[in-house]
Amino acid sequence: MEYIIKAGESLNKYNSILKAEDIVFVEPGEYGKVLVVVSGVIYKSLEPKKASVTEFWFEDNVAYVQIEDFATAKINMIRNNPYNKILKNLITAMNFGGERNLIEGNEFCNSSGHGLHHGGEVAGINTIIKNNLFHDNGLHGYGAVGGKGEKVIGNIFCRNGRTGIFYGTSTPENILIQGNLVFKNNQNGEGYPEIWAKGIGAVVCNNTGYSETNNRVFHLIEGSGVMAKKNIGYSLNGIVVQIGKDGISDYNCWFNPNNINCIRRGWDIPISLMGFQSYGQDLHSISQDPKFVDIANNDYRLQADSPCINAGDDGKNIGYWQNGGGQPMWNITGVDFVAVEQKGSISGKVTIAGVGLEGVKIEAIGPATISTTTVADGSYVLSDVIAGNYNVTASKTGYIITPTTQIVYVGA
Repeated sequence: MEYIIKAGESLNKYNSILKAEDIVFVEPGEYGKVLVVVSGVIYKSLEPKKASVTEFWFEDNVAYVQIEDFATAKINMIRNNPYNKILKNLITAMNFGGERNLIEGNEFCNSSGHGLHHGGEVAGINTIIKNNLFHDNGLHGYGAVGGKGEKVIGNIFCRNGRTGIFYGTSTPENILIQGNLVFKNNQNGEGYPEIWAKGIGAVVCNNTGYSETNNRVFHLIEGSGVMAKKNIGYSLNGIVVQIGKDGISDYNCWFNPNNINCIRRGWDIPISLMGFQSYGQDLHSISQDPKFVDIANNDYRLQADSPCINAGDDGKNIGYWQNGGGQPMWNITGVDFVAVEQKGSISGKVTIAGVGLEGVKIEAIGPATISTTTVADGSYVLSDVIAGNYNVTASKTGYIITPTTQIVYVGA
């Protein structure tokens, strides 16, 4: 069922009759607090960012909700709220809890605290934070406490008061920080790094960090075996990377034009790349000017003669994903970033008593809706699927097929 909320009405108008898969369209206007009480409901602004909401408040265990294209001062999704999608909103501040949420394409800005925050060991389990812009927040762009299997991919973090990305408390596990551009944070002058990552099994790869203050660019000191690969760290005045003695680091570019002793192993005194290589680390890394296009105007793409071109172990560029790989098109002080659509595929098989079943309709609903039918051996392939979370269903008249729905994430 579809409902339309008109300017002057409450977004809670239909709460008593809403059910899963209902869509609430909202006309431009200013609205008060929304109580999100029913799982599976989609809230969508009819015009991007023209419906302004003071707060979305999720009740206990509400899940599978989608909020898209709003301007909102706050989203509170902290009461064990899994499998939700927060897409393309303008958000001042957001807190979340629960697992397997997708937070994609949003702009988090002008919060007096964190732009995005989660707390507690369970809060960030397998959540994906992707292609967002975090800027001008009073504390961290993204501040996390704990979390397991979380992925922070293809975002931009700039001009936040403390760090861009902060995993500095509790003990996260198996986090992935990949393809992000992080620059000119630590605006409060408290000595925070651009990226602070720790925890068991943390992987920090293909990021670009730039700092003009005396703070670190990458702080990877705590945890068990943090891996840092294919990153670019550039600091004018401070430590470029501080990494634990149990960390693994290679194929990076660590550069400080004013001090070659810009790498810190554990809490030892800073040393040069050559000194760090004597410990068996960063054997394929470089300490050269990465040659960004225009630092003054925040253009951190690589010039054609950059030593970071094709410098990865896979023969590809090191540093953040630019001109491919998911960087969103954000305009920061007049510099556009190029967006390239990510696509993948979904495939599988439907069987009955171990034999393939032909003619089953397979439908995937997510950022796009795509369908096909199984062939003679019961197999199917959905190709050119836009990256994101999908609900996949299988149906055929006269058959009961289990499970009724499966949730998959399609990556590039």
